[in-house]
Amino acid sequence: MNHHQPDHHNGPKSPEGSQEPRHRSERHPLIGDHFINHLIQLAPDPVAAARITDAYGYHGTAMAAFLGLDDTDPYDTNIALDFLNCFHGRYNSMNDLIDETIEVQGWNEALNRMSVDYPGLDLVLSINRDAVADLIDMRFDVVDLGDLYVFEK
Repeated sequence: MNHHQPDHHNGPKSPEGSQEPRHRSERHPLIGDHFINHLIQLAPDPVAAARITDAYGYHGTAMAAFLGLDDTDPYDTNIALDFLNCFHGRYNSMNDLIDETIEVQGWNEALNRMSVDYPGLDLVLSINRDAVADLIDMRFDVVDLGDLYVFEK
């Protein structure tokens, strides 16, 4: 079996060559670190800076994606609540988001039921994935930071 136990002391000479944090307070840099540090430097007061620090520390890259949305005020007192109210999820790709949308809406199931009543319908009727992507674009803000971070508009 090719299973490795976690090595909390990985370093440059470890077999995998990974740079795991050596202490609990250390962490790997996130893609949003530079942007968040910029927002903190521009914060109107220390309370706003602390609010961003706390929210980013808890929610990570998803919060950075949210604070970068055009209609989001990063210094609003309710940023954490606003984030929770509109964060839809993180996806590996647009195809994954489209697949989930089709599944949640029950569209494949509906097509399958219609095919029972109308044999051959499944040969001429299919879901237009580009149209689903357009529907996603109308309902959500999608931020691509390697993974897709999706927010209700």
